[in-house]
Amino acid sequence: MTFDTVFWLANFIAIVTWLAMFAVLLVGPARIAGLHRVVDLAASIFVPVLYAVVYIVLMAMSWGTVEGGFGSLEELLPLYASPGLVVAGWLHYLAFDMFVGAWQLRETARHGLPRLLVLPCMVLTFLLAPVGLVLFLALRTVSCRRLALG
Repeated sequence: MTFDTVFWLANFIAIVTWLAMFAVLLVGPARIAGLHRVVDLAASIFVPVLYAVVYIVLMAMSWGTVEGGFGSLEELLPLYASPGLVVAGWLHYLAFDMFVGAWQLRETARHGLPRLLVLPCMVLTFLLAPVGLVLFLALRTVSCRRLALG
């Protein structure tokens, strides 16, 4: 299997899983309780662990194929010359972004957050994870304070 194929498959799996999370969010977990659990397990455990295993394999196959390291920007840049290391880095992003998205979905159900306001947070987590995370944390803080104040 080529690095391009791994990259394509990882993106396909990520998009399908994120779309399933968006569907659960929009329909509401109470309406599709069994499916909600399957989506949660896929997004919080199965897919991130799959990505982690492939990441480990790619790192083992690709490490040492180029000079570089993590000590400085100058050391980091040469690592991007290795397709295997770039795909491994992409899997790293996909796994952690999905893990955060699954947590956001659980927190939404747990706190009864407004699902239509959470949706942009999750879309941003998918596309620009730190932005989506900060926006979600702000929404959760404001919403939980409102609920506490009654």
